[in-house]
Amino acid sequence: MIRQNPVTKSWVIMAPERGKRPAGGEPVIPRESQDRRGDCPFCKGPEGEDRKPSLILTDDRGWYLYVIPNRYPALSPETTPDRTRDGARLSVGGFGLAEIVVESNDHWGYLYKRPIHEARDLFATFQSRVAALLKDPRVQQVIVFQNCGPRAGASQPHPHSQIYALPIVPANIRREIESRRLFYDNEGACPECQFLDLELHQNQRIIAKNDLVVAFCPWASEVPYEVHLVPRRHVTCLTLMEPKLLEALADATRAMLCRIINLLGIIDYNLVIDTAPRDDRDAPFFHLRVRILPRLATPAGFEIATGIPVNTVLPETAAKELAGQSLADLTPY
Repeated sequence: MIRQNPVTKSWVIMAPERGKRPAGGEPVIPRESQDRRGDCPFCKGPEGEDRKPSLILTDDRGWYLYVIPNRYPALSPETTPDRTRDGARLSVGGFGLAEIVVESNDHWGYLYKRPIHEARDLFATFQSRVAALLKDPRVQQVIVFQNCGPRAGASQPHPHSQIYALPIVPANIRREIESRRLFYDNEGACPECQFLDLELHQNQRIIAKNDLVVAFCPWASEVPYEVHLVPRRHVTCLTLMEPKLLEALADATRAMLCRIINLLGIIDYNLVIDTAPRDDRDAPFFHLRVRILPRLATPAGFEIATGIPVNTVLPETAAKELAGQSLADLTPY
């Protein structure tokens, strides 16, 4: 079966016969004695070396979250984003801002292990940093993501997220925006709002829901056990979310990671928050979402040659498994 994303028109091959559900495995006990190095840069805390934190959260244990500039950024705040052309070739100065959110004072304290209030504080930090970065008129797009594990591109095991502020809107985001704009022009509705209503009506790929947030496996999931968490109210950007909705999204994300880990064992994953570019924050066609992408396999030659992902677990199967009562987190939905 080959499914098409109804917005972007990209294709995904669903091939459950080509793969078995990855072996789960027992929950991993933190291996401080053999894996943790004394030179972990994040364990040193916000005051270590030349940190220059923009935010520090503390409780009776000391710090438990802080935000610092990325020490190895791909872009520089000292560069201007001036555009130059050489015939048909365009370049932009390498301006950009890059921050690291160190999420826990526990070297192995991943989001699915932490208390609800810390998950909420993390999302509130994302919101405040996005708002601060968008005050810079040079910034057009802010990217918020979390890499967990080497397959997901993490260079440090200590739990952390990254925030990038860019002077451009990346091509893949621009293509999706234009696809959503076209859908809205044709249908008169936000595609995410319309598809969310359809998912709720069909109830084949829903994992969990409440009055504020729905978690489901999308119709054209690109990787096995891909999960989207979508606010039920139309909202485009983290900066526009009221506290109650932001907290509900944080709770649902933490709970969904718990379900994924309970089902599959300790796996690598990427977590991405899709939030609107500066100029589309009032767009009726853009809808904020959180995507969780487990990294259970490496793309092979076919995927690289065609750009078509091969998903070995049907979204309907993944949703049914993830919705299992035995996987339920204590966080209420």
